[in-house]
Amino acid sequence: MCKTTFTTNYGDHSFLKPLRLLTALLIISESAALAQGHPLPPGTSLLPANPLTAFNASGPPSTLQVRQVTADGFAAHYALQAKTLTKPQTPWLAQISARITAPVQRGDVILGKFHIRSEGGVSAQTAFVFEQAGPPYQQSVVMNLQVTPKWQTIYVPFRANMSFAPGGAQINFRLGFQTQTVEIADISVVDYGSKISLRALPVTPITYQGESLTASWRKAAQQRIEKYRMAPFTIRVINAEGKPVKNALVHIEMTRHAFAFGSAVDASRLLGNTPNDKQYQHIVKKYFNRVVLENDLKWPEWQQDPQMALNGMAWLHRNHIQIRGHNLVWPASVYLPQNIAALKNDPAALNKAINQHIVQELDATRGQCVEWDVANEVVHNQNIIKLLPPDIVAHWYKLAHQTDPSSRLFINDYSIVAAGGKDTESQNAYYSLIQSLLAQGAPVQGIGIQCHFDTDLTPPSLALKILNRFAALGLPLEVTEMDITVPSEQLQANYLRDFMTAAFSQPDVEGIIMWGFWQKAHWRPQAALWRTDWSLKPAGKEWLHLVFDKWWTDATLHTSAKGECSVKGYLGDYLVHVDSSSGAITQKAVLKQPGNTLTVQIP
Repeated sequence: MCKTTFTTNYGDHSFLKPLRLLTALLIISESAALAQGHPLPPGTSLLPANPLTAFNASGPPSTLQVRQVTADGFAAHYALQAKTLTKPQTPWLAQISARITAPVQRGDVILGKFHIRSEGGVSAQTAFVFEQAGPPYQQSVVMNLQVTPKWQTIYVPFRANMSFAPGGAQINFRLGFQTQTVEIADISVVDYGSKISLRALPVTPITYQGESLTASWRKAAQQRIEKYRMAPFTIRVINAEGKPVKNALVHIEMTRHAFAFGSAVDASRLLGNTPNDKQYQHIVKKYFNRVVLENDLKWPEWQQDPQMALNGMAWLHRNHIQIRGHNLVWPASVYLPQNIAALKNDPAALNKAINQHIVQELDATRGQCVEWDVANEVVHNQNIIKLLPPDIVAHWYKLAHQTDPSSRLFINDYSIVAAGGKDTESQNAYYSLIQSLLAQGAPVQGIGIQCHFDTDLTPPSLALKILNRFAALGLPLEVTEMDITVPSEQLQANYLRDFMTAAFSQPDVEGIIMWGFWQKAHWRPQAALWRTDWSLKPAGKEWLHLVFDKWWTDATLHTSAKGECSVKGYLGDYLVHVDSSSGAITQKAVLKQPGNTLTVQIP
């Protein structure tokens, strides 16, 4: 192959974005699921006519060298060759990037397509990323690839998670996974707006270890579910004289899980009056027993309009839905109110402002949240912490507990179970941080595990291993921010089924909270369970099947000659309806481990 040199611009670039996904080992099959006989409608290219010239390298030339080479067989006859000379600290410290050249609207359907191969007869790794071109670098898609020496055609369909002006978003190929050489040709990124559904676009198939229905991890998980999430429930029916009632009809009806199944929600939607708001409220009331206000309790939003959050919380309490508080301190300047971030040159004033905020918000919400994320993403956001005393995070927990002792206090962070389960640096740092806080006497009472999954899907067996490790710290665990952003709706459903099963089987996990459920009100629309028109995606159907069918108890029995009947049920709240020749009655009951007997006396 004849090589020709291509000059790239090594400009400055900020890498202070939150890491949602690290290395990838997904093996992508050479063939994609192509649309047959249905040509795509006209779309708007988000790259210039010669896209190769739009990509600039980030990082010093000693880390990454990029040049243009000939590549026979492709429309443009050229490819970009990117050679990673040294492995940087994180994969995005060596990447090529191009800014979009046309505007994009939130929810637009977009298709990325390119050909890729590795050189040297060995595999390489990359990630295709479409993200905001500046802090906080919100990502619409991250597609991790293991690249083979043979040319592969890759299709990446996705939805824009926000609107962008020209230049407001960028397309990246991350290359800092290892020393390697990758060639990329025929790059196109086309915005189809609403002209076509995401499902109609071609997609490169992805899988994950343990997806098979015969995978070995499933049997042990089911055994743990039966051991830890279920208990025997015996109903004893007697008449007014205290004698057993034979052959009474007993209907045992579950009404609420002891385990938390929930979602992030928007207070304005809970309080709105549009048809979409009403449907949003209906789903929240019917399908979730614990929720977290996605943004309304965060400091900037709270400072701007605390009444919105308080009104939303009042709606949730009227509907008997538990509330997670999220969050009191997110210790990075970009996540603080601007007037507070401006105090970074006056640490004493900054410290005082944070303390006042913790007390003020907890005073206003006292007793309303079953738990609070006191410190959020401390492992990955520390520029504020570095300005304050060394024991400052422990102090925040002590102050929060003193202000509202009724709420359990959680810590919360990402890239622990997600990112393929391979971000051991974040895992170790999080584990050490929690150990340190406990050693300082901080009343940390729960561990939040964010689970924002992209195409680097963590095998369920590895997810369990990581959860078990953190459970050894002796605190309850909670999956606090779960979503799955992958090109295939069926893959999303399969992984939701498997990760939820794995997490539900881990006895120290007390809840699974999705980070949104409706496509029109989701930070990553592609990860929603309900589409914009409120039709259920396969993942939504899987959620309802698991929570309200497979893991739900509804049984009709008859009492024996001793007036008793039994069932093994899922832990939670019940209504027990008894109908017999002696009369009828309904009683409430709570099924807990290790099981219980309810005596129902017919009046």
